[in-house]
Amino acid sequence: MKPKVIRRRKGTPKREAFVAQPTEKKTEKPIKPKLSSKEVKPKNKVPQKPRAKLNADSLLSELSQIDQDIFDKLLKTPQKITIGEEIEGTIVRIQKDLYIVDIGAKSEAFLAKDLADKLHVLEGKIRAFVTSISSNGIHLSQKTQESVQKKLVQAKEEQTPVEATIIGTNNGGFILSLLDMRGFCPKSQIDTHTHPPEHYLQKTYSFIITEVQKNEFVASRKKLLDQEQKEVKKEILSSLSQGQKSEGTITSITDFGAFVSVFDIEGLLPKRKIPSEKELHIGDKVSIKIDHIDLSKQKISLSLDQKDPWLDLGSRYRLYEEYEGRVVQTIDHGVLVALQFELVGLIHTSKIPPGKTFTDGESIQIFITSYDLTKRKLRLQLDPPVVIPQGHQPSGQNLSDMFRNLFSDLKD
Repeated sequence: MKPKVIRRRKGTPKREAFVAQPTEKKTEKPIKPKLSSKEVKPKNKVPQKPRAKLNADSLLSELSQIDQDIFDKLLKTPQKITIGEEIEGTIVRIQKDLYIVDIGAKSEAFLAKDLADKLHVLEGKIRAFVTSISSNGIHLSQKTQESVQKKLVQAKEEQTPVEATIIGTNNGGFILSLLDMRGFCPKSQIDTHTHPPEHYLQKTYSFIITEVQKNEFVASRKKLLDQEQKEVKKEILSSLSQGQKSEGTITSITDFGAFVSVFDIEGLLPKRKIPSEKELHIGDKVSIKIDHIDLSKQKISLSLDQKDPWLDLGSRYRLYEEYEGRVVQTIDHGVLVALQFELVGLIHTSKIPPGKTFTDGESIQIFITSYDLTKRKLRLQLDPPVVIPQGHQPSGQNLSDMFRNLFSDLKD
């Protein structure tokens, strides 16, 4: 019997298509969410290893293996140093007059050998007082305060200059440091011509001790400068002579005259020797001559070096001519009028109209009627003199003036 044949209809899949075949699974890619402009993408954190716990025994073991000197240096920090403090240090270098000392500060300290209590050796330990701190370094002293005070008392009694450093200021003056003692200098005693306080700070000067107290002293620098200037001035004055001439500089102007710097000292130009028409200012150069020298008071009196106006009166002025004068003073006999400095004449009261008054310094027009060079007298009047014609006029003056002058001389 023949097997039954089953025919496949057209359009149906073949039998092999129904055989189970291994299928590949497609992996879908995850869809990344879009970040807005305000959102920030988080960073991936790196996992950190947990810290090891501190083992006290191992730390102590490591520290015990470090050299003691190195350990001390590691722990040592620069300390704040103050003046007057007693500190300990190690001598690291020795120079001719100094010991260089390491005191654990940012800079080394200096101990002068004359301020040491004994001779020291390299690497030796010392104790000393801080006497000053400046840009030049830290200075030390091993002298006790009692010995310093004794030295200052001796310097005061003998008026011996001592050196001190200006380390500060206050309202009254300047703070000084001398060895391990503090001192004070009043503002008025720091200089002959005072400068701003910062001009003196951190500088060392010579002083004269004026007072010594338990823990401080008072000193004056001006007193020492005055002493030095006095010695110099004495030598200069001894070399000068009366009538000597030179050029000087106006240093100051007072009510009684002007001080002039000349021959490296100062002299007085009295007000009465300064022409009223001449204006002087500080810094002006003037020609002067010495009128008087007082060695006991160490002073010189000066006058302006100018020609005596009486010597050339005849060549500069003529009788009966009109000139401008300046009223100097009103006196009992009349009015004194100056034609120029030290050339002063008199208008007698008989030549002054009744009720006429004058003001000191007033400029007026006057006429010269007569003069006497030997007696240094000059006769003036306000009105034009009556001149007698040539040939009838007495020498030098008219007749009416001659009689008036004669009577005025008798009244004088």
